[in-house]
Amino acid sequence: MPVNVHIHAYRQRRNGHLVDVAEHDRGVPAGGEKPWHDKPHAEIRMHIADAERSADKANDGYGEVNPTSGALGRYQLKLIALQDIEWKDADGAWTDRAKMHGVDSDNAFLTKPAAQEDAMTAYIDRNDEQLRANGSKTHLGRTYVGPNGKSFKVTEAGLAAAAHREGARATKLALDKLKAIAAGNRRAFTKPEGRAIRRMQTFEDVRYARS
Repeated sequence: MPVNVHIHAYRQRRNGHLVDVAEHDRGVPAGGEKPWHDKPHAEIRMHIADAERSADKANDGYGEVNPTSGALGRYQLKLIALQDIEWKDADGAWTDRAKMHGVDSDNAFLTKPAAQEDAMTAYIDRNDEQLRANGSKTHLGRTYVGPNGKSFKVTEAGLAAAAHREGARATKLALDKLKAIAAGNRRAFTKPEGRAIRRMQTFEDVRYARS
């Protein structure tokens, strides 16, 4: 199990303001190992929890509910995400797959960190599959300039974070528009595409490793 996870410098919104978080190592806290420490992409998970503003909440954010979007838990998984990994059905009911992880209600999900980590593993893998299928991975290593004027390189971590935030489709559309703009064509971004690009920029240097 990892003892330390290296966190690259990044920007985070706190109390309505963007603040710079310095590069640092995050070790095992006084309470011992955390549920995400032995999971694939531990660093990605920690950064996403920070970006979703749940990491510093009580119980590491596992009990958080977004009153506007209905997103649940430490990783703020929305209904569409839980449906995509087949933990919820078309009517929003928890499925047998979720029940295999001890989840049969929103409250059960919020009180089971291990189940949330399993759901996150499934969602990362599902997004990776969709990003590969829709051609987003062909942009890896390319450098683009976002609508904020900031140049960035497309990385595995950036794609994973963008897909987690806005889905694989919006990530793909954003990348195609960035490529078109780089070729000298004018394009306008939707709000979801703009948010996907900001995630790609923020997560550009985050380490992407399954173990």
